[in-house]
Parts: sequence; structure tokens; C-alpha cells
Amino acid sequence: MNPPLTKVRAVCCAGLCAAAAGGCNDLIGLEVGQEDPIEADAGASSGGSSVSGSSAGGSSAVSAVSSGAGGGNPACNEAEGAALVEPSGLWGDTVGASVGGIAALDDGVTALVNDTASLTATSSLTVARWSASGARESVLPASASGVRGTHLAVTPGVTFVAGESTASVRLSGAECHVGPQGGVSHRPSFVAALDSAGQCTWAWSVDFDGGTTPRGLAATSGAVVLAVESAGKGRSYGPCVIRRTVAEGASLIAALDPESGACKWDLNLGDPAAVSVRALVASATAGSLTVVGSYNAANGAVAVGEDPSRTAEGHGLFVARYALDDGAPQQVTTLRGEGDQRVEPRGVAQLPDGDLVLVGNYAGPLDLGDACPRMPDAGNTDNVFVARVSEYGVVWSRGFGDASTAQRASGVTVDGAGSIHVTGLFSGELDLGSAMKLAAPAGKQAGFLMKLDAAGHLVSASKLAGDTADLQVVAAAGTAGGPLVVAGNVTGTLDLHLGDLLGGDADAGPRGFVS
Repeated sequence: MNPPLTKVRAVCCAGLCAAAAGGCNDLIGLEVGQEDPIEADAGASSGGSSVSGSSAGGSSAVSAVSSGAGGGNPACNEAEGAALVEPSGLWGDTVGASVGGIAALDDGVTALVNDTASLTATSSLTVARWSASGARESVLPASASGVRGTHLAVTPGVTFVAGESTASVRLSGAECHVGPQGGVSHRPSFVAALDSAGQCTWAWSVDFDGGTTPRGLAATSGAVVLAVESAGKGRSYGPCVIRRTVAEGASLIAALDPESGACKWDLNLGDPAAVSVRALVASATAGSLTVVGSYNAANGAVAVGEDPSRTAEGHGLFVARYALDDGAPQQVTTLRGEGDQRVEPRGVAQLPDGDLVLVGNYAGPLDLGDACPRMPDAGNTDNVFVARVSEYGVVWSRGFGDASTAQRASGVTVDGAGSIHVTGLFSGELDLGSAMKLAAPAGKQAGFLMKLDAAGHLVSASKLAGDTADLQVVAAAGTAGGPLVVAGNVTGTLDLHLGDLLGGDADAGPRGFVS
């Protein structure tokens, strides 16, 4: 029996139950859950136990915003009428070689497009925009060579782009330099603000001789936050100069002013060998930043949250909340691993009542200590997990996959009705339980899109397959019943019943797509 999860420092009062999740059936790119059910194969799941929750208590801090109390009684099964569904697009576009991120705002879609699949000396990025009807409205100017975009965030009138570069470069804009303007540069990571015309208004970067890796980006009208890992010696460049926390080897969280790029606050959570940030989500309503990642205290000190004893030993996942205006720690929840258990978070989204949805991958057995059935044993491969986490701990968790082939989550979003949409990549068969499976083409990989409600019911699932289709990111409009947007990479062609195929010649390599 796993011990219960308890809060260390609560950012909000508890009391709201989750709204019953409806559907987001009308999708910008895909109509899922209503049309053309696919015949399902028979299958079964098995499970095991290995991750437990933390047990230390803590004090409570009350704010004006209420947090979720867990959404009532989780069902953790398939909703009545759940189906495998043939995806059908409303519109789609083939763009570049890969898509680094997408965002939906004000009935429009913005995508970060790279012209190469990986960072090279000739890589460049563009930002493309579409209307809700799929009309491409603009393509903002390309960056200098040697730049690749990894994350995207959008607020009214401003697009924030995070990425990495092979050396010091200048973006479009007089004051937008990445890395040092002179001398030796290594592999900087950066965040830049672009205006509506695509011109860079400011850029901030870190450059270390051991390399850097951008890990997450979140933005509101009050702050833009970048998570970046660094190794070796280096420094920051741009309007925010950080010296205190940039040490040799840092998992850095830096909050900047959206208008100027000036420093607001920064945190070093520890050496990347000991702590790795995997996702960020910011809430302007709650005034908080949520940081999700993994830790291993055997590899070094971990400084997550107000109480360092929470992560002083063992390994596992953490969900930490900080005040968005000053970085003050508010709450941390840890999910501690046992033995050699490997769990990797890959995304986080916020439900309307303040609870969080985590997605990621795991190997072997996994039990998060909630009331749901144990997740299927992944063996030595990866399975997908989806979990709802309140300030009190894990409300429900679901596992999908088998012990013979790899299934990996890559993105999650929540629509205005509270429905949860998860994307990822799989080979072989993706076991969804209750005699439902998605099957990838023999010897190839396919993308998947799953829909769950806020109580953990699986509502529908779809497969996207080309020669290889990697469904990397997902975004949803903020209104109930609003559009869902997906993006990824495809080798060969992808048929979403649009009339024209997405992708291109398989021999030409992967192409990015937005739908």
C-alpha cells in the first residue's frame, strides 16, 4: 500500500470539484470521437507497483483562487461509447522539416517551424500563422542560420520563441543577439520576443562551454519563463544578467519581463544530473508557475520547493508551484520511485479548476498510489501514463501500452470544457484496454491522439500513420467546444481526408505538418 500524498505548501484553498468533461469534437485538424469508428482488436492489460507518494505535511497558504479537490470519484475506465476513431481533418498544411511548437489563441493558430529536423550550421526557423479556417495568414521572417526553435508561447500581440543555436547569432532586430557579440561561443539557448510583424524586440540567452539545452517555456502578460539546462562554465547575455545562480551545471528557471526582457527572478534547482525540468505551465489567474520534472538525489543536491528534505533522498517526479511575480515557492508534490523504476514526464496542462494533468513515459511497472487499477507493465520498453494531480496528490492515473513495443507521450492540452487531449508516438500495438488497440503499420511508427474526460475516462483514440508519423505537440483554444490543433512530423504522406495529402516524398525525409 503506498502512503498518501500530502501538500507541503498549498497555493490555494481546496473545494471545487472538476466539471464534467464534455467533448471537443469539432477540431481544427481532426474530428475525433464522433465519426467512422474503427473496429477494435481484443486485448488485456496487466500491472504492477513501484512509485509511492511523499508523506511529509506542511503549512497552508491561502489565496483568492480555489484549487481543484480532485474531481469527485475517478472512474479510470472507458466512457460509454468510447471508440477508436478514424481521424478526419478540417484543414491541414505541410510546413518545413519539423514543428517545434504550436499555440492556439483568439481563434488563430501559431506554429514554430524549423527547416531542418535537427540543429545544424544552416538551420533556421520561421513563425507561421493561420486563421481558424486554415488560411495561412503570415509567415514571419526567418532567423539567421544556425538556429533551431524548440518551444513556443503566445500572448496577445507577442510571440515568444525558445531554442538553441550553434554559435553566436543575431536575430531579426537591432538588439537581438544570441550569445556573446564577440569572442568564442558554444551552443547557446535563448528566448526571444517577436512583435506582430515578426521583428525581434529583445532576446536573452545563456552560453556555457559544456553546452545548454532549453527545457520549457511559459508566458503570461506578466512574465515569460524559460527553463534551461547548462554544463560547464558560462554566463547569460541580454537585458537580464544572471550571475548568482548560474553555476557550473545548473537546471535554471529564469523569469523575465515580457516587454523588456529584464530580470524578474531566477532559480537554480540543482545540477542537471540530479534534477531535470521537463515542462512548464503558467497561470495568470492563479498567479503561479508549475514546474514538472524528475530528480535523483544520488547524483547531487536538489533544490525544489521550500522544503529541501522532500527531495533529499531517492528519485522520482516532482510537481512544484512558484509565485509567478517573485518565484516564491508555494507547493511541491513528489512521486517517489522505487528500485530502478524509470519515469519520464513529457508534458503538463492545467484543468479549469486548477488541477494538473501530467503525461509521460515509464518502463517496468508503475503505480502512483491512487484508486485506479494498476498500469500495464511496460517491461523494458516505454508505456504512456496520464495522471491528474491536485494539491493533495494523485487523483487518478491511466497507463497505456504493453511490454513488447515502445509507446511514448509527447504532448497534452486541456480544452475549455475540461477534456484532456494527449498526443504521442508508438510502434507495434498501443493497448488501450477493454479490447481496444491502435496498430501501427508493420515495422513503422505512427502518431496517436487520445481524448479523456476530467474523471479519467478514455473517450476516444485515433491513429495518424504515414511511413512514420510523429505527433509531437497539441494545442486547444480556450473556449468550450473550441478547436483542437495538432502538429508533428511525417515521413511520406499522411491522409486526413482533406483532398490533398500532407507530407511529401518519403525519400526527401521528414516534413512538418499542422492540422
